[in-house]
Amino acid sequence: MKSPGMGKKNAKFKADRAKAEKAKAAEAEARKAEGAEAEAPAAEAAGAKTEYAGAAWIRSMTAELKTFRDELANIQWKPQIILDDGDDLREPIFQFTELSHLRGVPGIPPSMGEGKIFVRASESDKNTLRVYLKGFGIRDLETFWKSMRMLFKSHGEYNAFRSFREERLGFDPNTLIGNERRIYDSRMALAEQLHEICGNVGFLAWDVGEGIDLCRHAYSAGFLSSKSVWETISLKAWSAAGYYEDWGEYALSYASGAIYYIYRRMLYKESSQTFATSYIKKHFSLLRKLTAPGGLWRTSFWPTHYPGGKKCFIRTRDLCVLIPEYQAAGSVPGFHLYPGMVGKSIGARATDRIMVDGAKVGLMYRESPRFAMDSGWRFAAGDETYDYKRKPKYFPRFDLNTISNYDPDIIEFLNMETGSVLRRIDGGPLHPVDS
Repeated sequence: MKSPGMGKKNAKFKADRAKAEKAKAAEAEARKAEGAEAEAPAAEAAGAKTEYAGAAWIRSMTAELKTFRDELANIQWKPQIILDDGDDLREPIFQFTELSHLRGVPGIPPSMGEGKIFVRASESDKNTLRVYLKGFGIRDLETFWKSMRMLFKSHGEYNAFRSFREERLGFDPNTLIGNERRIYDSRMALAEQLHEICGNVGFLAWDVGEGIDLCRHAYSAGFLSSKSVWETISLKAWSAAGYYEDWGEYALSYASGAIYYIYRRMLYKESSQTFATSYIKKHFSLLRKLTAPGGLWRTSFWPTHYPGGKKCFIRTRDLCVLIPEYQAAGSVPGFHLYPGMVGKSIGARATDRIMVDGAKVGLMYRESPRFAMDSGWRFAAGDETYDYKRKPKYFPRFDLNTISNYDPDIIEFLNMETGSVLRRIDGGPLHPVDS
């Protein structure tokens, strides 16, 4: 089901595209009728210029990615190991960021990723590290959080392009003009090619691994507290753990995300093609080291943890953006809205009967929001007791888009006002309840 208010946008976009294609065809016929065969070479040259930016470079990188994917497919990966709440949940976090550790960072001791997650740098090392972080626009705590939002949004963009393919537009691309439209089309063209190789594993591993590493650097530079860094990296690590099934999927996603990330920098002229080629080759080399016989990812079990021992009914990677107007830029569908996540997307509450058992929404009602990014919507199967819903562990917060994936029937009602109540009777459709 399409999200509310998007039908007209989709129809307008399709109509504009059909109109443009019709005009283009008419122009071609006119030139042919006028005997414009002599212009063909020039037309071909002009057409070549419209091919998305860096096409030859992309062909080379995607060929390498396909080879890497085939190598990973031939590896017998260690199975998942499910960790309980009482287990050491910090230790596995080292593994998610091992690639960026192998690259090395100015001012960071080589032992940082070997048994200790944090090493407080000397004043000299700290100053060296701060100079390095300035290259990411990081000068203090405020610019650190801003950079985290801006730098690691590849998977969010991947999901946005995925929703575009499925005609759930968050905006009308016809509003983009000039260079911005060229960049948008180029990024989408690349995302399409990468999707054919990596599928729904997307680019999340890149955002997670690089984001965790940047958190560690910000801590060593003195910008981030120990409490904040653990909250942030734990959320990132365990979101990835629930998204993938083994280190092979994680490695493929990491490589795909690296290609997309550096290509985006090329489009904005922040990196040269020569640098981008060297950058990707280095990452493939490190990924092959980690996945080779004896490599850390080759010899490690895939860590999985379900908070409270609860496993959601739908896998995170199978979720998609159904309601783009409720999604903040760069947010990833499927994340629980823990305190550190508030502000990244519109939240709601849904009971375990829906999110764990897979029951349809039988009752939905809208309260006054409790905080800035709370929609106020509450969802239940309808057979829960009053005491059940009073316990937060059975009635947690989720991204509103995630709940919509569990039951798309709710989407058409999301714009109803506070105080609205809807019920599903005997398995039929949801109906508003008169107050």
